[in-house]
Amino acid sequence: MEKQDIYKKIEDKGKQEAQKIIFAGEQEAQAIKKEILEKAEAEILIKNKELSKYINEELVTKESVLKQKEKMNILRDKKNLMLSTLNSAFEKMRNMSDERLKDYVITIIKSESIIGDETILVSNTEYNRYLNLFSSEKSMKDSVVLDLLNTELGRKYNLVLSNEGADIDGGFLIISKTYDIDGSYKTILNNVLENNESEIAKILFSEEI
Repeated sequence: MEKQDIYKKIEDKGKQEAQKIIFAGEQEAQAIKKEILEKAEAEILIKNKELSKYINEELVTKESVLKQKEKMNILRDKKNLMLSTLNSAFEKMRNMSDERLKDYVITIIKSESIIGDETILVSNTEYNRYLNLFSSEKSMKDSVVLDLLNTELGRKYNLVLSNEGADIDGGFLIISKTYDIDGSYKTILNNVLENNESEIAKILFSEEI
């Protein structure tokens, strides 16, 4: 009877120790599980922050690119509008009346510092018009004195018109032994655009660029 009691006590003791070991193991397992979960949550939080930062940076970059494209499109449209305006002005110049053409030629020549004995070249299609407007001679000589134009300009001028056609589409060239002056319509208009682009933009778009 006593031996059975001893065995019983040993068995009970063993069970208690086993329970303690199991409990301790469960506690350690829970602690490990908790630690793993906390690390996982921390990593997920960091990754979420990194992802959020990356997305925000991408959005800022995309927005910047879109704004830049929009700005470039606006500038391109403005440039095209200015070019369209110049093309329209070019067509009006090509269709100037005789009086307007006289004023144009006189204004351009007087704006330049020339000696006065230079040669004027025009396109083949405009030769007869210049001959009729600016010379009393109506011949097809190599060069014709532009006496009517010279009278309008002043005493020092003795310009002549060459029958050599200039490769221009409207306007004229002033040719000397040492220099040439381009008075063609397109050159004059391009110079106006380059020298007054900001002012032209203000007029066309009512804003500074």
